[in-house]
Amino acid sequence: MRRLAGWRWPLAAVAIAALGAIWLLGPKYVQLQLASDADEFRRIVGDERGRYISAGVADVAFAASYALLALASARPPLASRIGAWSVLAGAASDEVENALLIANVLAGMDLSDSRVELMRAAGVAKYVAITAGVVLYVGAWVIDRRRRRDPPVHRRPSSARPG
Repeated sequence: MRRLAGWRWPLAAVAIAALGAIWLLGPKYVQLQLASDADEFRRIVGDERGRYISAGVADVAFAASYALLALASARPPLASRIGAWSVLAGAASDEVENALLIANVLAGMDLSDSRVELMRAAGVAKYVAITAGVVLYVGAWVIDRRRRRDPPVHRRPSSARPG
């Protein structure tokens, strides 16, 4: 994690660029990830298979960059490190979702409802893990900030009071 600390800004730049590419390449990419069945998935893709495959590839880069950024941003408190690893687990689920999305686009008319459901399940796992990780990381950050702002008050033991 310490080795990645110097890469925070480049990783953030890659994540932002990849996110922009997803939005440009796949105008309905989020709707595609949330499609309720194979028919809706195919309807969203339409005749733009190449665009959505390219958006899926950009999402692969996005997930990898935000996973590394989470590890690079982790701080010494245990909650912060657990949060970073939880975001990494979410990114792994995101990569599974991305692979399934690309495979589903390639499947075309052979796409089944169960494959779309599997993709959505990976997406749910992604959001749960990332949300938990962000809550842990931000919580650790807030607690650390409060400790720095309000140093502990040291009291003398009652027997040490001047008399």
